Amino acid sequence: MISFKTFLQLSALLATGLAPVTSAQTTIHPPGGSATITVQLDGQLSPSGCLDVNGLWTKSGACATYGGNGQGVIDGPNGSCELDKVSNLHCIGAPGGTGTAWVGDYLNGNKSAMYLVANSGAATGPRGGPIFYTFAQPSGTSSAVLTGNGTVGASVKVYLSWIVKS
Repeated sequence: MISFKTFLQLSALLATGLAPVTSAQTTIHPPGGSATITVQLDGQLSPSGCLDVNGLWTKSGACATYGGNGQGVIDGPNGSCELDKVSNLHCIGAPGGTGTAWVGDYLNGNKSAMYLVANSGAATGPRGGPIFYTFAQPSGTSSAVLTGNGTVGASVKVYLSWIVKS
């Protein structure tokens, strides 16, 4: 869970043109480089899977490699990672043409980020994070769609992390 101070910083990002905001040892800015996006259950210390090539949560180990341009865009093997009009996450192009802008919480100058947030500070339209939701955890080879809003019945809460490949 992020602190209230960090939440306020995330909210201010849109107003500052996605410029880095620094607090103590935390910097909030768009992801860059090549990474895996891991999924962590709320209240758990270790990842519970990752995003596959379509931006769906999987526990099968079929983790995709994503690229961040350092300006808010995250691209996967099948296209840009965006939230659609109802804030569902997809990495298959531009569903709904939302132009999703991503930021993460970087600690101590690390290249990996915790608590990815989409469209931080947006007053309207699709947005999500640091908590994303789904109806059920995936099992076996199944996958789960993540949403940025607390849709009725979507009681599983997760966080997304940008884990840079070494």
